[in-house]
Amino acid sequence: MINGGPGGSHHVFHPYFSEAAKFAQVIYYDQRGTGQSSADDSGKTYTIKQAVEDLDQLRARLGLDKWFVLGWSYGGFLAQCYALTYPEHVLGLMLIASDDGLTNVEMKPGRDQMFISDGERTTINKIYADEEDGKIGLMQTNFNKDICGDWKRQHFYKPTPEEFARTALYEWNPAPGFHNLMNQEYFKISLDGKFDDF
Repeated sequence: MINGGPGGSHHVFHPYFSEAAKFAQVIYYDQRGTGQSSADDSGKTYTIKQAVEDLDQLRARLGLDKWFVLGWSYGGFLAQCYALTYPEHVLGLMLIASDDGLTNVEMKPGRDQMFISDGERTTINKIYADEEDGKIGLMQTNFNKDICGDWKRQHFYKPTPEEFARTALYEWNPAPGFHNLMNQEYFKISLDGKFDDF
């Protein structure tokens, strides 16, 4: 199971996919630089290619010849890159709200935005601007934007403040620089449209 982001952790899948352990072997993992995985202080190994290689090394380490790969959001993009690189090890590809890597294609706004009011959107954009200016960190950004209405993009119900805090503390806590480095690479690959470099 490949989490979203870039920068999210496997915690986003709990407790929902833990139920699947009743009928399948469920493998949670955190990408290098996220969650409980090791970090690279230099940031040089934070690349899409390395993330794909890490995923295949995990498969080999677990002694699996083939597996089903599930990717959510950015993790769906990474899952597709993995499947293109190692099709011989993929039994199936499951994509949930997956990024497709087509940043140069203009699409209509999704339904995820239609429930956020103009006032909420203004506040959320201000929060993102404060993060970009270095006034607040990623955890504060995620907590504040969700409290201010961004929760509507990914939930059918309003989570409790405790759930917002859990998301901010555990689901989105990447190593310093990870989010920006991986975003830059993602957009470069998406704009170039070249997945064959893997």
